[in-house]
Amino acid sequence: MQHSHLKVDLLMSRFSPRVQAIVDSITSFAGMVLVALLAWRSFLEALAVKQLNIVSSLIKIPAFPFYYVVALGFVVLCLVTATQVIQYIEKAVKG
Repeated sequence: MQHSHLKVDLLMSRFSPRVQAIVDSITSFAGMVLVALLAWRSFLEALAVKQLNIVSSLIKIPAFPFYYVVALGFVVLCLVTATQVIQYIEKAVKG
């Protein structure tokens, strides 16, 4: 919620708000790309698990729905990160 988990305040506080917004834009974009890759690979893994008919060893329920939930979670996280990127870019442009 506070967006403080990705930056080092000691270093970032020395920069102007515009430079801080630019750095935040770049790091958020990199995070968004990483999460998008995780979503894509999770979706492919879910397809593979479904095709192989993998089930849990104890109660024999299919595993693929849980893989889809993980992929969906990454998609949602990617969308949240994309909105953060847009907010930081707007802040950088306004200066």
